[in-house]
Amino acid sequence: MPDRRKQIIEDLFSRLNARQFATLAELLDGDAVFDVAYAPENTSFPSPVRGAQAFQGLFESAVASMFNPLDFEILETYLGEDPGVIVVEYASSGVAAPTGRPYSNRYVGIFKVREGRIAHWREYHNPERMVEAFGSASGPA
Repeated sequence: MPDRRKQIIEDLFSRLNARQFATLAELLDGDAVFDVAYAPENTSFPSPVRGAQAFQGLFESAVASMFNPLDFEILETYLGEDPGVIVVEYASSGVAAPTGRPYSNRYVGIFKVREGRIAHWREYHNPERMVEAFGSASGPA
């Protein structure tokens, strides 16, 4: 039987790849947090983002306008000893919409799952890839 944590993460990335941003709140705890660990201070969106609606809204507005397309591939998952923790290695490929430049990155995401929903997602990625694609670490202003 597949671990529920893995199913939730696979569902999340499936929805992201299909650009079903308006459905993300269905997977999120009401107080969910999305935290980009190395977000530059001059980024065009706040980090961390708190609350399921704000979390979903970030993807509906900022991510949707920053990238088209943007596809994720899960490379590896690590189930934490804590039954609510999963660490995920993933990669992206796509296009920075404002510049038309290719964008790809590698990530580590630490997810906390509570009662079958994502409660916290902390993402680590290479911000230099943003500079290459957008011309700045913050993406479009």
